[in-house]
Amino acid sequence: MRTLFALLALYSIAAADELVIPLKVASGHIGPHGDNRIFAVPVRCGGVEADWIWGCGGYTTVSQAFANRCALTILPESDLEDVRDADGQPMFVGEARTTLWFGGRTHKSTVKVMRDSIYNRGMTGVIGYDVAIAFQWEINPDPLKPTLTLRPPGSQTPRKPILTLPLKDDRDNLWINVKIRNVPVDVLLMPQSSDIQIAPDLQRKWDIESGLQHDVVGYLGPERTRKLTGGKDCVELSPELREHNLVVILVGDKNRPELTPAARSGIGQSLLNRFHYAVDARLGKFMIYQRCSATTRPATPDTRLP
Repeated sequence: MRTLFALLALYSIAAADELVIPLKVASGHIGPHGDNRIFAVPVRCGGVEADWIWGCGGYTTVSQAFANRCALTILPESDLEDVRDADGQPMFVGEARTTLWFGGRTHKSTVKVMRDSIYNRGMTGVIGYDVAIAFQWEINPDPLKPTLTLRPPGSQTPRKPILTLPLKDDRDNLWINVKIRNVPVDVLLMPQSSDIQIAPDLQRKWDIESGLQHDVVGYLGPERTRKLTGGKDCVELSPELREHNLVVILVGDKNRPELTPAARSGIGQSLLNRFHYAVDARLGKFMIYQRCSATTRPATPDTRLP
């Protein structure tokens, strides 16, 4: 019987170095308020085949239970000891060196092993910076057949984008600059996150104490949410492309940011899934090809800022 990875060879290779992978939905859904689906891709680790969450920044991560399943040797790593969860416990038990098979090739990777807790129950792995950076990758979040297309970095793009934003490759993450509530900010690309998250440094620039909901508990502790409803409450990708009807999650404590040093501002799937887009760190480009009108309503003229 052919394995999942043998079958991947049969998927579309329209160009010599192009691989199209059907995406699975790891969590989230398409609803009246948008599309926050998080996608998963097939990965083989230590001879074990599983679906991993597609990310593109930070650590490539596995749960402790999955590391044991793959018979990985977990080594201590002092740099991880200060990363704590909402309960004050270390988030990681160490790291493990392994070889991953993904996207038609092998990747030597040092994966970070996350301690098993309620925050990662059922998790296998998350693709991080060291693996994603090996490709130019394109996401089509089609409601019925979402796909990830992989090409060599620096490849000529197959179509003309409607918008191209400069992409910064820094600190093992990929960043773009946008305006959120009229404040320019560098934000992480976070396809492993359902929504937009706002770190303490950006929270301090906003006057948003009213209208907050206290209904989210994340791995960094209690979180507050706010909806961007229009006017200045929007994400501006360009003067012509402003997005509202989005939830932002405020992570960490703006008055005591030292308690959550891992908190970063980033844009997740509720915004990213509005577009068919591609990312290429070698070219330094985040490219939007088209709006996915089936999953969200477009921005309207009343979202334009003064």
